Amino acid sequence: RHEFAATRSQPCRVLSCLAFPQHPVVYNITENDGGVDDLHGGRGIDTLLLEFTLAEWLNPAWQQDVADLLAFIAAQTHARTGEASNRIFTFHDGTQVRAFETLRVTVDGVELDPADDPVTAVDDGETIAEDEVSKLFDSVLLNDSVPDLVSSVELVPNSGPAEGNVIFNADGSFTFETLGATRIGATATEAILLEAEKRGFQA
Repeated sequence: RHEFAATRSQPCRVLSCLAFPQHPVVYNITENDGGVDDLHGGRGIDTLLLEFTLAEWLNPAWQQDVADLLAFIAAQTHARTGEASNRIFTFHDGTQVRAFETLRVTVDGVELDPADDPVTAVDDGETIAEDEVSKLFDSVLLNDSVPDLVSSVELVPNSGPAEGNVIFNADGSFTFETLGATRIGATATEAILLEAEKRGFQA
């Protein structure tokens, strides 16, 4: 592991980093904010590890950079040798990257697949007693596969419930308020449709 972080006294300072064999270049987005950096993988098979906070990861500019860099690496890697060319890729902040064959990403210390993986959603079912005014339920995301993290969960407009009220939290947990809709001894079923936004894209 090769840490690359520097304290800058001038925003325009140019810093460079060359990968060591078998060790990734670790580039922390927060710690290296405000400078122009040159990240060079060198010869052999080299890995660039980008460390994001959740807010940085959900930034559309970094999302586009990650997607573009993955495509760039695929296009610049030689099929026979497995090594990337020395051509330069430039992030939106001016940081330059070259000669890396693998990209890894962590978000708040948790490693994620940098590719835009599909979401696998599973239906949920909950029950509230007839005499309860409101109830907080666990996240609807617990039984789903959302590899790239969720930034918000919302009701699809006009999708329900027909009676009562649903309030969603950012983590997917929700409160159902009956608003007096359920009568003593009666049973009612409500269906709602949700929309999760991941990595700044709807899923």
